[in-house]
Amino acid sequence: MSMITYSSLFIERSVCILYTATTFERGSAIGWIGGTAPMFFDTPQNSNGLEHYTFYLTFQTPLNPRTSISVFLPKDYDCYAEDDRYPDLPIKVLEHPTTEAGILQDLSSPSLNKCYIEMSRVCTSEEVDTPYLIKLGGFPILIQDKERYYRALEQDGFSFMFQVDENGYPEELVNGNYPFNFGCFYAYALFKSDCFSELTAGFWQFS
Repeated sequence: MSMITYSSLFIERSVCILYTATTFERGSAIGWIGGTAPMFFDTPQNSNGLEHYTFYLTFQTPLNPRTSISVFLPKDYDCYAEDDRYPDLPIKVLEHPTTEAGILQDLSSPSLNKCYIEMSRVCTSEEVDTPYLIKLGGFPILIQDKERYYRALEQDGFSFMFQVDENGYPEELVNGNYPFNFGCFYAYALFKSDCFSELTAGFWQFS
């Protein structure tokens, strides 16, 4: 397995990490998609501003398992269908302390059955040849390589952090419509030599 470092993922971008989803909970799970939000969001102070959102997924950051990243989608699909890219995309990408799943159902999505996220492999972006749920680091794999999606992000200094590919969904995950029309969601951040900040929803697209 290739060496995983902050620099190799986000500065040199020589490797990326692929994650897959499974219906089986194993000790290797580093997050989940669907189900209840992390317990961190069970308190009113931490869920403030999420009243009109549903929980999508959460996963631990590989270089610091005590920290996780969670994604929340607007309950109103039209809200993010119309504004599908930064700076207007209303999807929330939040960094927070890692916790187990919460008990509150308020943020749960009725269209997603809980599945578990596991690390699959480390490779270069060019070596990605199998379905995955999350690709972290390296370079984005775009469905539509159109500058309008990422122009404003790059102008403001943001770079690619991870993407979620609905081609990697387990069959049992979705009840009804896919949140991104069988597409991909892309998250960006500001990167310094040794840390990142200002996680943000970049854009989403489908074919």
